[in-house]
Amino acid sequence: MIIRVLHEDQYELDGQPLERVNALDEQIFKAVIDGDAARYQQLLGQALTVIREQGRPLAVEDLRPSELILPAADSTMDEVRSLFQQEGLIPS
Repeated sequence: MIIRVLHEDQYELDGQPLERVNALDEQIFKAVIDGDAARYQQLLGQALTVIREQGRPLAVEDLRPSELILPAADSTMDEVRSLFQQEGLIPS
């Protein structure tokens, strides 16, 4: 799977690391819904670590579409909540 980290790069990830990132992504979404900023930051940090350490960075000229997009490391929970609202994933 191709994963984009906003303001960073795209990575290719599969197998157990991908399963871990998918599970963390679901938990990130729940933390945002619950308004738990500390948990959101913890989970995002874990997901980004897995991606950076176990993913294969794609070359800049490799323009394959991303199947999962994660926020930048410095994105606040409120910024992410706003993006979810704009995408219609959660009510305004």
